[in-house]
Amino acid sequence: MSVRWRLGVIAVQGLIVAGATFVVMGRPVSSELWFVAGLAPVAIYPLLLEPYYARPPDIIVNTLICLILYLVVSESLIGTGRDIFAIAVVAALALAVFALAAGAGRKEPTPLVRLAGSARRISSLATARVLYSAVFVLALLADSENLGEAKVWGLVGGWLAAVVVGLINWQSVWSTVTGTPPPCEAEGMVGPSRLLVATSELPQPGSWVSLKSGSTEAEGVVITRIRRSVDVWGQIHVSDGAVCERLLGATGLTIRTVRKPKVDVVGAVDVGSSDTMLRFVATRALETGRVVAIKQDTTEILYQLSAAEIQQSNVKGGSHLVVRVDAAQLGHFDEATRRLRQHRWVPPTGAAVVGNIRTPTIDPSTLPSAWIRLGHVIGTEIPIFLDQELACDGHLVILGMTKMGKTSLAVRLAKALGQGQPVVIMDQSSEYAKRRGLPKYKKGAVPTTPCVSVIEPPDGFKGHPADLAHKFLQELVGVATDEYVKDQIVPRTLILDEAHQFVPEPAGMGFGAPGRESSTKFGMQMMQVRKYGISIMIVSQRTAVVSKSALSQCENFIAFRYVDRTGLDYLETLAGPAAARLVPKLEQGQALVFGPAVSSDGPVAIQVEWEPAGPVES
Repeated sequence: MSVRWRLGVIAVQGLIVAGATFVVMGRPVSSELWFVAGLAPVAIYPLLLEPYYARPPDIIVNTLICLILYLVVSESLIGTGRDIFAIAVVAALALAVFALAAGAGRKEPTPLVRLAGSARRISSLATARVLYSAVFVLALLADSENLGEAKVWGLVGGWLAAVVVGLINWQSVWSTVTGTPPPCEAEGMVGPSRLLVATSELPQPGSWVSLKSGSTEAEGVVITRIRRSVDVWGQIHVSDGAVCERLLGATGLTIRTVRKPKVDVVGAVDVGSSDTMLRFVATRALETGRVVAIKQDTTEILYQLSAAEIQQSNVKGGSHLVVRVDAAQLGHFDEATRRLRQHRWVPPTGAAVVGNIRTPTIDPSTLPSAWIRLGHVIGTEIPIFLDQELACDGHLVILGMTKMGKTSLAVRLAKALGQGQPVVIMDQSSEYAKRRGLPKYKKGAVPTTPCVSVIEPPDGFKGHPADLAHKFLQELVGVATDEYVKDQIVPRTLILDEAHQFVPEPAGMGFGAPGRESSTKFGMQMMQVRKYGISIMIVSQRTAVVSKSALSQCENFIAFRYVDRTGLDYLETLAGPAAARLVPKLEQGQALVFGPAVSSDGPVAIQVEWEPAGPVES
């Protein structure tokens, strides 16, 4: 109930107390202990001083007052009851003092704090209503011989009526009977646009409500809802900060549920958000990888959900479990450049987080010819492209568990690149030649015209695949060096499938082990071959078994789902903790992409598109 309703109930209780006393004593007030220490505090204390729960300071004050009454007028109390009551009061006082001194409610899980929390819970039973009702009953029993049975029961009836009237939420009863919107009290605000309210009824988070006070009216969405013993506390997001401030100081505020508008508000910018990360409490179930947005003027700033955690939201009188979400910033989609551009500042404070994303308008005929459409941002129609020219200026790595889509994407990229340059794939599993139908590499001159071919270890090959890879790279470098000198560079791409076989991590091989020297030299040469137009594409399941020298030269990164710790640590170093949390949660055909050749300033998880359509394999 609001303060006004509580004061009204106290007035009614006062009339009941005065009426019962008048009937018994012939006057509305009395100096007797059962009146001073019983009926009056039963009406006043629970509604004004303990509207939510009895805190240790409340218990200390009330028990001290009761002990003073015990010492001053103890002769008026019956003997055994007096002693039992005194022991109970002292015990409650000791528990409350211990809870207050030992720090009950702190988050540190120390044994002392846990004991203090237990003491607080036990002492909270000693509410004003319990303590002063006990004083009233004992005083009444002590004076029963003078009053007589009829008067005693008359006073008991008055006490019982006052207690019952104080236990009922009359504000809620009135709203139910009249069918009017429940009154709402604005307790404060978290600027600039979050109103803190207390009311008898509040819909679930995510619901839209109308707030009205006089001529001021606004619509908002419920962000947080916590049920308390006497009311419901909540946070309501009101988009207009000025209106939110007017509602804070308004009187006669009412609230009612309205139909959900087209704007899908799923939260509001919360504490902990930064220039790279958005944090908010979700008003409904979402999914990791999903994209949400914040509107700033005409710009739509996009964020991709990377993690979610259940936390406890506390308020005086109650608490509730909420889902707090972390989302990494993607930026805004620039239709002119078809890129996701970083928003280089924090999100607008208190802004609404919406779930419906605008679909961009893109004319395919205006796209650069070197761009390959990798896919679209998960859950949206926002396209992500790979610039072939920029990709071939450096090296690229594709990582992921088996059956996630690595080979399917590698085949697609090989075919696209092969339309403008020679592409050679080194493969030990016959996946590309036999299952994907790509032609085998013909021994002889290194190709100089656009094509795609596959090199497989010859039958009976007993050497280490790293030696084969290094030997072929030397052939490419030899031809490319001559072209470089003549200023007639021909761009070429070498794809290493199951790269741990062709460029294994030398640190994991024994000294002098077959292939160790070749792998070391291959990784070193990757630092130099770009100026000759040679680009390397590494495809592997794990980074731990691939040459770190080779991986460190790959500035373009495509990561399908994988979970090995070494790979995730490597990913976190390159793309940040949000990316490392998101990759293990990706589904088949989804990948995290980033690098200078990707049309996004930062890492973004996409749904990979397959052209031509076909099954996603390996």
